[in-house]
Amino acid sequence: MLRMVCPGPQGLSIRCRIAGNAESDYELGLQSKRGAQMQTERLQQEDLKKIWSTIRKDRYGARALAILKRDGFDLVRIPVESRTWPGMIASIPFLPNLRARSRLLPRPQYLRLSIGFLRELSRSLASPHCHVEAYDPRERIIYMKPSNEMSPLLFTEAVNCLEKMRSWKWVIAEHNPRQHAIASLRWEIRWRTRKPHDKELADLLDATFRACGLKESSYMASESLKKTETTERETRKAARRKLLGGRPL
Repeated sequence: MLRMVCPGPQGLSIRCRIAGNAESDYELGLQSKRGAQMQTERLQQEDLKKIWSTIRKDRYGARALAILKRDGFDLVRIPVESRTWPGMIASIPFLPNLRARSRLLPRPQYLRLSIGFLRELSRSLASPHCHVEAYDPRERIIYMKPSNEMSPLLFTEAVNCLEKMRSWKWVIAEHNPRQHAIASLRWEIRWRTRKPHDKELADLLDATFRACGLKESSYMASESLKKTETTERETRKAARRKLLGGRPL
């Protein structure tokens, strides 16, 4: 089966199928995959809600939430989702406790030919006197100018991206996921209430670990909570020093 992507009305791309129904099968496969992902998300959402409900019923967890609410941070009113504070708190015991580190990312050395190739394509696609076609042997599709896949802007943006990759210096800071979440929560509490509330934060975390069925002691003293923020700052500073080649920040 051979398909062609050619310009349609108002600049829209139209896929012209020569034979077969693989495209409809592909769409059905995508729908099944999306359905499975949504089901997984719903299960995770239900787990987070159960854990959060248990935290609210815990004696010390309820006390911590009440004090935070009194001082301006009402966590109870926030929906329990994977990207909200209640959901993030409920997931803290399951986050890996890994060592934080930072590292320079080696720059790709052989991009000059690719950049030149993309620039030539961009110029030819933008010219009204050039006709450009491309063939995808895996999908057996011919792309024709000016379909969406053959936009000059697309290739120009790719060139700019590769130029940045080749000329910039890159560093990656890998944070300890669990400490990063705790430090972010401590900062949020201090910003919203103008106080660290370390006792309430420690009680809330302890209630969270109990709600997840973990028996080991998880109570964090005030100094340990302060250390999480210090560690996070030092991880970022170490990454910045590597980025600047040891020069002062």
